Amino acid sequence: MLSRSARPVFSHLNLGLQSASQATPQFDHLEQRSLLSAAPTTSDLRLDTDAIVVQVPTTISVLATDDVGVRGVSFFLDRNDNAIWDPGTDQPLGDKFVPDQDGRYRLSITADASWPLWARIRADAVDAEDQWTGALATTTLYPTDVPRIIQLDVRPLPLVDIPGYVTMKMTAVVGDATQRGALAEGVTFFFDNNRNGRWDPGADEHLAYSREMDNFGNFVFTYRYQLLGFETRIVAAAAKSSNQLLANPWGPVRTTLPGSLYDVPRIRSVIADNLSLDGGESQIQIGDTVRFTIEAEADQDLAAVTAFYDSNFNGRWDAGIDRHLGEYFFGPDVLAGRARITVNIQPWMNFDYRAFVFAAKDRSTERGDSAWSATFSKWINIKSQAWVENIVAPNVSTGLPVTFTFDARDDHGVRGFRAWIDLNNDGYQTSEEIFSEQATRLSGSLIRGRWQMTLDMNRYGPGQYTIAIEAFDFEGTVRVGRLATTTFFAV
Repeated sequence: MLSRSARPVFSHLNLGLQSASQATPQFDHLEQRSLLSAAPTTSDLRLDTDAIVVQVPTTISVLATDDVGVRGVSFFLDRNDNAIWDPGTDQPLGDKFVPDQDGRYRLSITADASWPLWARIRADAVDAEDQWTGALATTTLYPTDVPRIIQLDVRPLPLVDIPGYVTMKMTAVVGDATQRGALAEGVTFFFDNNRNGRWDPGADEHLAYSREMDNFGNFVFTYRYQLLGFETRIVAAAAKSSNQLLANPWGPVRTTLPGSLYDVPRIRSVIADNLSLDGGESQIQIGDTVRFTIEAEADQDLAAVTAFYDSNFNGRWDAGIDRHLGEYFFGPDVLAGRARITVNIQPWMNFDYRAFVFAAKDRSTERGDSAWSATFSKWINIKSQAWVENIVAPNVSTGLPVTFTFDARDDHGVRGFRAWIDLNNDGYQTSEEIFSEQATRLSGSLIRGRWQMTLDMNRYGPGQYTIAIEAFDFEGTVRVGRLATTTFFAV
């Protein structure tokens, strides 16, 4: 963020720049000039689309003017809605220094599931004399989401059919993946003839737009299909949002694997249990161990279930983009079974709602890709947490304070810290242990920065001591066991 007292420090902004007083030391009436110079203004803050959709980049823009010259514009999410920047509470979104050809300062943003349902975004500007806007430009956004198909299943029905034809039942399981009320009014089904994972008029074959639901609330469509030998087809589908404000109401396209449309394995359900918290999936954080239990079945013997992290949320494996997480192998003669795959939640998985995808394979050897099931997406909410690392604490003389530095990061911005001398190394701060919550940011931002803290040591004698640091973010405090520690000597 742009430099300002009580504002996040934008570390590279001042390189090569001087303040007005430094640039014009010969000006004898600087105070008079500052009184005559007006503060910058911001206006017409707006979204370039009709609505903001979770996990979809969009652009916000604002007009900024000043009689001396606009130095930059800073955008932030006003989480406590008090119309001022509050470090440690509000969320920085980014800075822009150059307007576009329309004179607007534009910034690309991506809302995630942690954003409030009524997101108040404000724009602040600073001029060449370090004056900031008095009245901030404001816009209110309503982060929504599009409905997402979490499983697309296609299989023949056991009906007496016309020779050479087969009746296929297509089922789209639609989920409100990010819990934002993303309701679907229907699902469109089509053959993805060019196999590129999207709808292409003139190339693909549209089958139907269905509002029909089965007893489980899944969208279904029944289609009589002429079999042309051992032909392989890809069935694709996308759900349409009932939100009329969306310029593009369609969710991402979900496809089956290239298959012969014969019987394929299927996944019935996936359950996630956080082994670090005795089960459940409501408080999963980075570092936790999660066990996924997958119920699968097949008309031929089940062979295995595989799991991968779906980086681009499209429900299919993309080499070089997605990450393989593990597999489970069944023994012989299993038509219906339960697989368990354990995953450690890593920092690269990021935060908020993320997609873990599973697929089952049977033991047939002649059907190639069609031996695989349709993929099944399990969305879990990885809770945000502040992260402390790279602590540097020097040895000190007995009785003198110890000043130490460390890196801290959080996807939404660090709210604060608590550091203490952990005398018994139990990870808890007790009354006899000196602590501090005063931290100074040396560089970077609330999202990723270098910090400094000091602890008084006047009541402790010589010896080896442990510093424990606990970080806070917008979700609260990290759990005990997430503490960052280091040791030093008082000599």
